[in-house]
Amino acid sequence: MTQVELERWHSGRIVLLGDACQAVSLFAGHGASMAMAAAWVLADELTAPSGPADEVTTPGDPAAAFARYQARMAPVIAEVQAFGRRAVRWMAPPNRWRILTRDLFLRLAALPGGERLFVNALSPGGHTLISARSDVLESVRQD
Repeated sequence: MTQVELERWHSGRIVLLGDACQAVSLFAGHGASMAMAAAWVLADELTAPSGPADEVTTPGDPAAAFARYQARMAPVIAEVQAFGRRAVRWMAPPNRWRILTRDLFLRLAALPGGERLFVNALSPGGHTLISARSDVLESVRQD
C-alpha cells in the first residue's frame, strides 16, 4: 500500500484539503473525519484576526491562514498516517506468526474488558485541534 505525503499543502491563494494532501491509509479508517477536521481548522484560520489580541482586526492574509492550517493539521495527520502503516502490518499480516498473533489478539478482545484493550490499540489517539483562542470558544458557546 502506498501513501503520498506532501511537504506543503498550499501555494499562494490555493490550498489543498482532505485526501488531496492528507490521505491516510484505508486501514486507518479516518479519512472522512480528518477531512472534516481539516475543513474546520481551515475555516478557523481563515476567520482568525490578523493583528494583536488587544486590537479589533479583520481576517488577514489567506496564505498566512493556509500556513497556520497546515501547522495545526500536519502533526495530527502524520500520527494518523503512521497509525495506518502500523495497522497494515497487523490487519494484513505478511507471515504466519503475525497471523497467529492477530487472531489471538482478536480472541482476547472478546473477553470481558478486552474490547477496551482492542479499541485503545487500534486508535491513533486523541487530538486537540480546536483552538484555545477565546474568540473561537466564545462563538461556539453562542451558537
